Amino acid sequence: MAARRQSFLDTWIFPQAFYIALTVGGCVFIAVTKTAGISPVISSTVPIGIMIGYFAFSWYVGKLRVHDEQTGDNLYYMGFLFTLSSLGTSLYQFGTDASTDEIVRNFGIAVTSTITGIALRIFHNQVRRDPADVERAARHELADMTRRVRTEMESVAREFADFRRVCNQMLEEGFDEIARQAEKNGDQVRQAFEGMAAKAIKPVQETSEKIAKSLDDTFGRIESRFSGVAEKVDTVAASLDTANASMAGTISKFEAQADIVAGKLANVVIPDEVLKTDVVTVLKVLAASVGRFTERAEALSKEQGERTDKLSDTVLRMAAHQKLLLERLEKQAEQNASTTNLLSRILDRDRVSVPHEIPPVAPLHANEPSVEPPIFIPISAATAQGEKPGATATANGADAGQQASQPIVEKVQPRPRWWR
Repeated sequence: MAARRQSFLDTWIFPQAFYIALTVGGCVFIAVTKTAGISPVISSTVPIGIMIGYFAFSWYVGKLRVHDEQTGDNLYYMGFLFTLSSLGTSLYQFGTDASTDEIVRNFGIAVTSTITGIALRIFHNQVRRDPADVERAARHELADMTRRVRTEMESVAREFADFRRVCNQMLEEGFDEIARQAEKNGDQVRQAFEGMAAKAIKPVQETSEKIAKSLDDTFGRIESRFSGVAEKVDTVAASLDTANASMAGTISKFEAQADIVAGKLANVVIPDEVLKTDVVTVLKVLAASVGRFTERAEALSKEQGERTDKLSDTVLRMAAHQKLLLERLEKQAEQNASTTNLLSRILDRDRVSVPHEIPPVAPLHANEPSVEPPIFIPISAATAQGEKPGATATANGADAGQQASQPIVEKVQPRPRWWR
């Protein structure tokens, strides 16, 4: 709301609206007071106060934003309108009852507002400054300020030129001084480095001379030792040559003796008794080995037979379990009327193919897993069928019994499978 009020005060409509409101309000107030019979002093004082208030508002507040001439004209016309309003009301009230004195008094009171408006206009026009005078004074002031600014700028330019000249001179002198000082510092630093280098190199030179002397002594000792080692190597080489010559003679002698021994061994004849004794010993060892192998084979055959019997019992139990399952399937088939004919034919065919020699076995529980192992015929003590005695050959009058156990072969007879 404050923003709207502020924006309305800043618009161009506000001065006209404010002037019209005050003028109309004053005219209405004069007419009402005249009609109501209020004292003429009050009816003339309030319009004069309105004109003075408008003058003060336009002078001090400055919100009307109108020219000075327009403000004076507004005051004059406002007083004139107030006068005409008072005269019109007085003439409207004029009648047989009203006296001439009262009409003249009302006319005098009405002229008061016009006089006040003219006075305020004259006062405002006389007090305000002429724009031409203001412009002339401003031009004089601007010219004076321009001359002073020009003078100040010239003095500033001279001072800047002096300052630039002084700065250039100071910089040149400073650079020269810095160059001379840098040259002196460089000479001092170079001399200091040369002295430090000489002092640092002196112990290194002394150390290098000592190391060179020690290396010369060491190389001399190493050379003398190497010469002794070379002499020893020559001596050892001569000794090795002598040893090689002696070893060659020894080897030639050994080869001759080996040839002689070989010829003697070729002429030696081995008697039959010795051969017979050796063969008998070998045959005994072979007979013992064959006996141990036969015992192991019999043990394995017996163990295989036991395992086969256990598997046969398992097969019988599984067959009984299959039979129990068939019975349950038959009962289920009887309950299902839709599949009775088909299942009855399948079960009849399966019952015909089931062998009758399977002994009954105790039924298994329903929760036991049904496993269908492969069907095969159990083998009883069939190890005797695969055993064949073997004759052992005797050499040079020695009898050695050798029994070779034949491998056990399980002959499985083909058996029709009843679940087909």
